[in-house]
Amino acid sequence: NRLPGIGPRNAEMLAKLGIRTVGDMLWLLPHRYDDYSHMKPIYKLDPGDEITVLANLWDIKSRRLPGRNASMITGVISDSTATIEATWFNPYIVKQLHAGQEYVFSGKVESYKGKLVLRNPVFELPDQELLHTGRMVPVYPLTKGLTAKRMRALQKHVVDEWGKRVFDYLPESVRLRAGLLPLGDALEQVHFPVDQKTLEAARRRLAFDEFFLIQIGVLRQRQTYQLITEVAQKQG
Repeated sequence: NRLPGIGPRNAEMLAKLGIRTVGDMLWLLPHRYDDYSHMKPIYKLDPGDEITVLANLWDIKSRRLPGRNASMITGVISDSTATIEATWFNPYIVKQLHAGQEYVFSGKVESYKGKLVLRNPVFELPDQELLHTGRMVPVYPLTKGLTAKRMRALQKHVVDEWGKRVFDYLPESVRLRAGLLPLGDALEQVHFPVDQKTLEAARRRLAFDEFFLIQIGVLRQRQTYQLITEVAQKQG
């Protein structure tokens, strides 16, 4: 099916991501999530935490690393409780971030020389609606001109309209015995999970499908090989 309700400009941008049909959209899965439901204040961060924080970028600067043809980008981010340093080794970060702007940063907290640092965190402008609802926010591949917020809106439209219409080839008795979600529910939850537990259940169902289809492919190859062998033996 063609994507409904999506104009030529959006269709052109989605095509750059290889998306031309509803099926393409449904199976373009998030590559990560910003967990707005478990946002920590900076003063409560500990080494090893995988976190999402809402913070202001106070300062950002670049310095050349001695003896290396590379630069380190350093930013100071702050919420109302404390500050923490963030570092990147991508020189283009300087053009993407702007001092004085509020962002949602996601990454791993590390300890370096006695202070906490966010190493190479990913970031985006905060979505106020999602902040208020406190959900896990999917993050998708993007292309020039297509913002994260717009991509989420397009995906939400497609998932709401078409997710439950997906044919589930798995017999209900088998699905229930294996404790798996219906395929439509799994697709809905992998895109817009209610919580971490439901996301894990959705991933388990999709992983089952992937393994199952691989096994079907192996069986077909084996049957084809046996058929070729039988024909060769008869001809011999």
